[in-house]
Amino acid sequence: MRYNDGRPALLGKSLGEGEVLFLTTSVDKDWGFFATNLTFQPFVHGALTHLIERSSAGFNRTAGEPIRWTPKAVNKSYQVIRPDGSKTRLGKPAGGANEQLALTVADTGRAGVYTIAEEGAETGTRFAIAPDLRESETMDPLPDAQIDDMLGFKAEHLTTGGEAMSKAESVRNRNEWTVTALLVLLFFAIGETAWAWFCGKAW
Repeated sequence: MRYNDGRPALLGKSLGEGEVLFLTTSVDKDWGFFATNLTFQPFVHGALTHLIERSSAGFNRTAGEPIRWTPKAVNKSYQVIRPDGSKTRLGKPAGGANEQLALTVADTGRAGVYTIAEEGAETGTRFAIAPDLRESETMDPLPDAQIDDMLGFKAEHLTTGGEAMSKAESVRNRNEWTVTALLVLLFFAIGETAWAWFCGKAW
């Protein structure tokens, strides 16, 4: 934000995992009328919303993005607990000569909650990994052969349309014994009826 003369009214600077906002005017009514202006309350709400979103941004990732976190105790060994409950040892934080010591989790292909905790502990700093929505931009179906490989057997593949119902009925009749069993029962019932009529006939 700037004043009409171009000088800054609000400055922001990233600091670690957070951000600092510096307002270059006073909210004291002896110095100005900003605190009594109708825009003051929306300004405070907007600033707080911005800071809250910025504070949570460090803990939210998209699947595939690495997690980089700087613990307060750099002399301890840590582990990551993945969404499926499996644990992977990370060791102690590492970094270059001019870099801050940090832990990195590169394998985040699965969405869910990742927890970085001290070894032996179950609680720690949690990171939310959301699914990558770009994966749904391409909705091309898998080839039939690849689907069969995933299933482990050769399946009947049907495409929606007018012929799908008739083909599905044909496949069902060919693979099931229902119709055959019903025909056998029908012939058996007719035979039983004929035999009962024959036996009950007056000679």
